[in-house]
Amino acid sequence: MGPGNIIIKINDHPVLFTCFYQNLPNIKLKSTIKTKIVSFYPEFGNDDRLAKQEKPVINFILDCSNSLSENNLIRLSKKLFLLMLNYMPKDCIFNVTIFGTDYHSLFPFPLANTSQTVKQATQFILDQAAANKGNTDLLNFIQKEDTLNRSLNYVLISDGHMTRPNELIAYLAEHSKSRIFTCSIGNLTNNNHLLKSIANLTKSHFNFYDEKNQSKWREKIEDLMDKIEQPAALSDIRIEWQNFDQTNIDQDTFDYNYAPKQINCLFNGRRVLAYGFMPNCQQALLRASINGYEFETVVTCPELMITKGDLIHKLTAKALIDDWQHGILCSDDKIQNDLLKQKLKDKIIKLSQKFSIVSDYTSFIAIEDRDPNEWTGEQIEMTRPLIYFPTWPTNNV
Repeated sequence: MGPGNIIIKINDHPVLFTCFYQNLPNIKLKSTIKTKIVSFYPEFGNDDRLAKQEKPVINFILDCSNSLSENNLIRLSKKLFLLMLNYMPKDCIFNVTIFGTDYHSLFPFPLANTSQTVKQATQFILDQAAANKGNTDLLNFIQKEDTLNRSLNYVLISDGHMTRPNELIAYLAEHSKSRIFTCSIGNLTNNNHLLKSIANLTKSHFNFYDEKNQSKWREKIEDLMDKIEQPAALSDIRIEWQNFDQTNIDQDTFDYNYAPKQINCLFNGRRVLAYGFMPNCQQALLRASINGYEFETVVTCPELMITKGDLIHKLTAKALIDDWQHGILCSDDKIQNDLLKQKLKDKIIKLSQKFSIVSDYTSFIAIEDRDPNEWTGEQIEMTRPLIYFPTWPTNNV
C-alpha cells in the first residue's frame, strides 16, 4: 500500500504532505454513538487463493430481442460492445454471442485476444446484431452453457426485459457456476432490478450505461475489465455490527438501519462503505468466505474518531434512502422487493423529513429570509427608447 502525496500551498509556498496507510479500514461515529460510517479497503493481491486470473475467459452476450428496437437501443448496445473490445485484457480469451429466442456464437469455443479475432468479432456484431431475434430467453443459453461444465465471465448487455425471469433467478440461485456482469444500456425504463439480481446471485457487478452520459463509459469499462480479472471465489459477504449494549435504543429510529443491505461481491482495492444507525456500537466486522476459508477484517473506533454534529447522520440517511430506491432488498422476487419498498415508504418519508434528504416522495423549498433594510447593491433605473420598425408594403402580383 503506497503513500499518498498531497501538495498544499501555504502563504504561496508549496508544502508536501505524505499520508501513509491512507486506505486502512476505519470507522467514524457521531458523539451520541448512534450513527456510524465504516470504511473497509480489502487488499488480497498477495494471497495465492485470491490472485488475478492468468487468462480470464470472457463471453460477451448481446441481447438482440425485439425490445431493443425501441429508442434505437441496439445501436447503443453495439457501440458499447465495440468499446469493450478495445479494453479487454491482452492475455484473455473471449467469445461473442448474440441471443433472443435462440442464440448464435461467433466461435465454437473462446479464442485468444488477437487483432484477427477482434476484427472478426467487430464484423460479426456489425453484420449480425439486429433487434429481430424474438424474445429474450437468457435461461435457455445459460442452461446449455452450464452443460459444458466450465466457469466463465459473462458480460451481458441488455435492457433487462426477459422471458421467464422467475425461472432464471431460481436457476442462478441454485446452479450458478459463472459470473454474469450485467450492463444496462440506454434509459431508466429498463428492468434494472432483474439485471441487479443476476449480478448479485452470480457474485459479479451491475453497471448502468447512460445514453446521456457516454463520456463516463470508458471509465466504467476499464473498471469492469479489472474486476473480471479478479478471483470469483468470494461468497457469503456480510458486515456484523458489534452491539454489546441493547439498552437505551431509540425505537423511533429507522428499522432498516444499515446500508447497503446486500454486499454481493468484493474486489481488490475497492473500498466498501457501510452506513448504519447502530446504538452503542464501536466495532464492525467484514466477513467473507473464500474457497472454503473464512476471512474477516475488524474495525474499531477509538474515542478520537467520535465526531460531533449531524453530518454523519445526514450521510447515513442519504445512503439508506439511496439503497432503498436503487438497491436490492430481495433478489428472489421483484414483487417481494417492491412490497418491501412499499412497506418502508412511511419510514423513508419520516427519515427524509428529519434530515432534509430528498427522496422519491419528498421535496424541499428553500426560502431566503432577508432583512428589509439589507443593502443588496446599487440599483440603476434606465430608460430606453422604443424603436419601431414599420413594415414595407408589398404589391400583390
